[in-house]
Amino acid sequence: MPIKRLELVIWRRRSRWLDSGVKAQKSSSRQRISIVMDAGQTGFRVGAAKYARFGLALNSEKSRLVVTAVNTLAGNLMSFWQTSLRQSRILKAFEKHFNHSRGNQAMSLAHEVKKKAKEVGFAVVGISNLGLLRDLPYGNIRYIGELPTPEVELPTVKSVIVMGLYAWDVAFNIVANSWRLHNDETRRQKVPLESYQLYYQVVKSKAWEVAHYLHRKGFDSVTSVSIPLKTAAVKCGLGCQGKNTLLVTPTHGPRVRLVAVLTEAELDADEPYKEDLCKDCERCVRACPAKAIEPYKVKVNRCMVYASENPDSKDVPVETRSLEQRLTQRPTPNSFFDCSACLEACPIGKSIG
Repeated sequence: MPIKRLELVIWRRRSRWLDSGVKAQKSSSRQRISIVMDAGQTGFRVGAAKYARFGLALNSEKSRLVVTAVNTLAGNLMSFWQTSLRQSRILKAFEKHFNHSRGNQAMSLAHEVKKKAKEVGFAVVGISNLGLLRDLPYGNIRYIGELPTPEVELPTVKSVIVMGLYAWDVAFNIVANSWRLHNDETRRQKVPLESYQLYYQVVKSKAWEVAHYLHRKGFDSVTSVSIPLKTAAVKCGLGCQGKNTLLVTPTHGPRVRLVAVLTEAELDADEPYKEDLCKDCERCVRACPAKAIEPYKVKVNRCMVYASENPDSKDVPVETRSLEQRLTQRPTPNSFFDCSACLEACPIGKSIG
């Protein structure tokens, strides 16, 4: 971030005036002297030699010297201000120090955020920025719905944190759906049409803790399960999109459930994931009972998950609907387990279980 304006502020116990170009204001027994340097000027109006003498006097009087944004350079200022010194050299020195400090701060906060995410229970976490996420599949996606950009959910967003929870049991895939009760005309009390997925409730609850952590740091942050999470996770360096189109991580395979935190904090981005972990393996393709998977592509309306979650959809082929009704596990009449055949077939990450 280039520095366009720099202000030197000096507090002195006794009043003293310098040449033109210096603004002085008295405040009780102390004097505030402010020198403003704008990018584009070729030098200072105040005489360098005279100012140097004044600076030495300040040191002898033990006055307070405050330099905006770069306190660590205060001891070197006198060597900068020589008669032939140009303002551009000073600004470059300040800019270098400022950017270095800013970069360290961003790196440090990113490390803290990842540590917090691991503390609340996420197995994997990565960070990206808006520039890297421009080419994701936003908009209305057939059979999926509307996938908004991060700016829609948080206009001031600068960084996107994607986190993955290790789904260590099929119970994470349970869904409670009121569709049957909602359409039951014999019931006295009407039941609202709603659906709850266990893993969504878990990941959103944990993600809120990370967002709250950033709030306490002074950065507006929100949780999201609406942006394109799988492709965003690849940009965050968490893994690749496998042949079943799920995110496949090196450590846990596809057995992670994703959520994002959008924040106005400017964090260091991770490198996007480049490797194809699937290689020649096609176990997930062969495992799909509805034959909905082609390598790196899913026919969504043929997927049993889509069929289970959309019991009244006319887009589901008859043979897929028949399979869904026969194979889907239903603990209660109004709940079911999402099909995870392609997920369980993946050999990557199985050893950790």
